[in-house]
Amino acid sequence: MPTASRIARCLTVAILAVGAGPAGSAGDAPAFRGRVLLEIPDEPEASGRLRVAEEFSFIDSGGAVWTAPRGALAQGSLLPRPMQHLGIPVPEGPVRKAAVIRDVAVEARTEPWRKVARMFFDANVAEMVSEPEAKVLYAAWYAGGTRWEPRGSSCFRSCHIAASALAWQVDASSAPVAGILDWIWRDNPSLDAIDQRLDDAITRPGPHLFAQPR
Repeated sequence: MPTASRIARCLTVAILAVGAGPAGSAGDAPAFRGRVLLEIPDEPEASGRLRVAEEFSFIDSGGAVWTAPRGALAQGSLLPRPMQHLGIPVPEGPVRKAAVIRDVAVEARTEPWRKVARMFFDANVAEMVSEPEAKVLYAAWYAGGTRWEPRGSSCFRSCHIAASALAWQVDASSAPVAGILDWIWRDNPSLDAIDQRLDDAITRPGPHLFAQPR
C-alpha cells in the first residue's frame, strides 16, 4: 500500500477525459484519444516534470497517431524557456495536453522536429485554442524549442557517426522574434509563411555553419 507521503507527492494535477475512438485518417479534425492523467514524480531527478500515468494518444490533421506511453516524463510548459521573457500570453490552465504530447515526442526524437512542431499546432487547435494563438505558440516553439537530427541523416553520416544523439537549441536572441509574433497576431499567416519568416531571421539554425536540411 502506498504511503501518505507518496500519495501526496503523486498528486494528480490533471485528469482530462476525452472521447475514445479509432485512429484518424488524413483530413480528419485533430483529436486526443484516451484519458490524460498526469502525476508529480517522487524521484529527485524528475523534479519539475510530470509523469504520464495512463497512456493516451493524439491524432494529428494528417492522420498520424502520436502516443504518450505510461511512465513518460514531460515538462508541460507551452513555451520553451528562451521564449518565456517575451510575455507571450498562454491559454489558461496549469498543464496543457498539447505540451505533454509534444514533450514526449521531443524526448523520443523518432520523427523530424519540424513534423513535431506541426503536430504541436494541431494539438493546440484540438484543445480549442484559437488559430492565431496556436500559431503564436507554434512559432515560439519553432524559434526556441529543441531541434534534432534523426539517426541516419546526412548530418550523422558525415560528421557525427559516433554520436548517440544530436540535439540543440538555436540562438534566437538576435532574431526579431517578438516582431514576427506580432505579425502572426495581426495577419494570421500560413504555417509555411511562418516557417519562412523564422528561417530567414535565424541565421544559425543548427550546430554547423551550413543550414540544416528541411
